[in-house]
Amino acid sequence: MIYQSGKHKNVLKTGTARIAVMAELGEPLKSTIIPVGSVTGGSEPSTKKARVDTYLTKEVIADWNLSSGAGMLGSMTYGLSELIAVPGALGHFVPRQKALTIRYNDKDLLSRYFLNYDPPSQ
Repeated sequence: MIYQSGKHKNVLKTGTARIAVMAELGEPLKSTIIPVGSVTGGSEPSTKKARVDTYLTKEVIADWNLSSGAGMLGSMTYGLSELIAVPGALGHFVPRQKALTIRYNDKDLLSRYFLNYDPPSQ
């Protein structure tokens, strides 16, 4: 539950238009266009292109990947993992710089996003 808290949950959802994301987050630090096959893992060449935007932020953003892992760990250890996981998860609220990478599909709709807690220095 701790990892599910944060800002921008209203736009960081699958299917959100890139224009809406940019209205909320501003201009990306870096924006690249890549073939759709490299996003979906397909081996066939494709004429479709997808966009990947990267932002640097210190804001707390919901991290659904960590959230699902913490839930599984809690259920596998009958809740005993909470003794270790909760203090560690509180570090989620410490403002530190992280890279937010957003992948869009060929229609410029958000397909997924990733958080990198060790972004490259500028």
